[in-house]
Amino acid sequence: MEQITFNNIYEGEYLISKLVQKHTKCFASFNYNLLYPGGTNTTLQLISYNPVEKNYKILYQTHGVNMENSLEKMYIYLNTKLTQ
Repeated sequence: MEQITFNNIYEGEYLISKLVQKHTKCFASFNYNLLYPGGTNTTLQLISYNPVEKNYKILYQTHGVNMENSLEKMYIYLNTKLTQ
């Protein structure tokens, strides 16, 4: 399995946004839901917006121990699915 780590959430969001833009021509938005205060047990929804068709959809959802872990799982999933 591929391993990747991000130094912060902005690095992860940037790299995922680039993947989505390159392969789908859509804008990426990130929605985090934290189960506990302090950012533990995080659900991440990746939402794509197509400016041409003016619609949006949830591309994928991951769960992680924190925001960075959720982004890492999202990146690995997308990189695998979009580059096959």
